[in-house]
Amino acid sequence: MHSYFTVVHPSPTDIHYVKNEQERVFSLKRGDQLQITDQGFYIEGKGWFISTIINGAVRVFVSFHDIENCLERRIMMNAADMEMKRSVWNEQIDQALEEKNKEWFRFIARKLASLKSC
Repeated sequence: MHSYFTVVHPSPTDIHYVKNEQERVFSLKRGDQLQITDQGFYIEGKGWFISTIINGAVRVFVSFHDIENCLERRIMMNAADMEMKRSVWNEQIDQALEEKNKEWFRFIARKLASLKSC
C-alpha cells in the first residue's frame, strides 16, 4: 500500500536517502510529491529506509526517521489533512467576513492561498 504526501513547508527541508548503496541528502521543496511504499530495509546504526518515489520520477530509499520528522513538524501532509485544513480555513474566512475582521480575513486568506499553491 502506498501513502501520498505533499510538501507544504515554505522553506527547503533536507532528508537522507540511500541509492546504489550510497547515503545522500535530498532537499525537499514546497509542492514536492512523495509516494511512500511499504518496502524498505534496515541499516545497522542508521535505522529503516523506506522506498519512496519523489515527484513521480525518482525512486530512492528515504530514512524513516526523516519521514516521521517531516510528518510531526507538518512539513508534509497527506491529501485528507490538506482538505480538512482547507475546509477549516474556508469556514474561518466566512466567519471573519461575518465579523468584519479584516486582519483575521487577510491572515487566513494568505494561509489558504499558500495551501492551494501546493
